Amino acid sequence: WPFTRRTLLLVRGQYNAKDLAAERKIVDKRPLYWTAGLAALFVLPPLAAIGLESSTLLAAASVFALYAAINLVWMLVIGTAGIFSLATLAIVGAAAYSGAWLSIEYGLPWWGMVGVGAVVGLVFGVVIAIPAMRLEGFYYALLTMGLVELCRVSVVQSRALGSATGGLFGADGYLPDSLDENGSLVLGYWCCLLVMALALALYRAVNGQRLGRLLRCAPEKHEAFAEACGIDYRRARLQVFLISSCALGTIGGFYAAHFKGASPSLFGIDNLLLMLAMIVIGGLGTAE
Repeated sequence: WPFTRRTLLLVRGQYNAKDLAAERKIVDKRPLYWTAGLAALFVLPPLAAIGLESSTLLAAASVFALYAAINLVWMLVIGTAGIFSLATLAIVGAAAYSGAWLSIEYGLPWWGMVGVGAVVGLVFGVVIAIPAMRLEGFYYALLTMGLVELCRVSVVQSRALGSATGGLFGADGYLPDSLDENGSLVLGYWCCLLVMALALALYRAVNGQRLGRLLRCAPEKHEAFAEACGIDYRRARLQVFLISSCALGTIGGFYAAHFKGASPSLFGIDNLLLMLAMIVIGGLGTAE
């Protein structure tokens, strides 16, 4: 892997039992499966949408890719850092609304919305991380769920954030106006898939390197053992939480650029339960 001594494929040299010829065997084939799966996701949905003449298929696939990107980053918080935070949608929604509002009011371009989203996500991460130093488990989950509901109520009741129109729309988008409907859908899906791939790369980079290894030595209810080994697990958890918050804010800014706005449904409990279901089905602490 980049910046490490690990290779992309784990290959082992051995001798054939029949003719004693030297040969190499791939021990772990999961990187090949991942590559094939991502390639299939890149090609099959656009082909299926064009063949079935269905625009809703690509629109749903784009939303799926964005939700998968959010869950991959969220997995760093729940799985790697061991912080049961439900404030993911609050960070994404706040970043999306901030970028959309600045774009509508001051003409901020779409790439500026992504940058603003990263800053908003980092600020939210700092604020939310403060009680994480004192609260744990169920109590911290309740606190962060209350934060999500607070954001939803604030957005729904604010005229400046589009309470009368059901959302804040009219922001700048990254899709060129020269493309037709099918071209916009295909390009939008590929961009969302790229965001998901970048989130996967971030997950691999954090979880598979120093921070991830340190936190695997300090699982829940075994922090005393980690401290006895000289591991500052609180600092490692805080670093992972801030990295994840910044990434979630970036995804929120891209979300606003993709849909040219944001709506209160971002903070909905149904979306939160859907993403939790995706995490449970895929497996806690894994990228699958």
